Amino acid sequence: MLLNLKSWFIKPQDPDIIMTRFCQTGSQAELGQLFNHFGNDIYHYLVSLSNTDTANDVSQKTWLKVMEKRHLYREQSSLKAWLFTIATNTLRDEIKAANKLISLEYQQLESLQTVELETENNLLKSYNHALLQLPFKQRESFILQQEGFSLAQIASITSEPQETVKTRLRYAKQQLKISLGVYNEI
Repeated sequence: MLLNLKSWFIKPQDPDIIMTRFCQTGSQAELGQLFNHFGNDIYHYLVSLSNTDTANDVSQKTWLKVMEKRHLYREQSSLKAWLFTIATNTLRDEIKAANKLISLEYQQLESLQTVELETENNLLKSYNHALLQLPFKQRESFILQQEGFSLAQIASITSEPQETVKTRLRYAKQQLKISLGVYNEI
């Protein structure tokens, strides 16, 4: 209750201002505030693209890179996009290093055998399953869009042309509609 009352009187600070101070001082307090503000979003994004163990590892490595590379942050760019770019590149490096790439053919075969849903409680499970059946790059673009990034920001984060991102989003949505069948509300 006391915490709720404090939030009425204490105005949250702008993450960009916190990042600017962190870049100048390297203060762990500012890093902690940034982590509190963006940590869950980054972790959720990473879990959507991998498993929980990999997401934990990559999330930690992402924040280590933020500490190491804080001098590379430019105030004119979106802080959230910069953090997600670091997370995306770190995840790609992790996947390459561990040779965890799953063949696209296997994913497509499994998506054809997907779930027949009978109850609304299965919707989330089915959605997550269908999402995991998408090819990595389509899933990556789709999840970034769900996180609220624009096409231009997604193109920047993934280092791909904007038209490529549009195509991946279109294919991802088509495949999700097919996989989800009766729920078809994307």
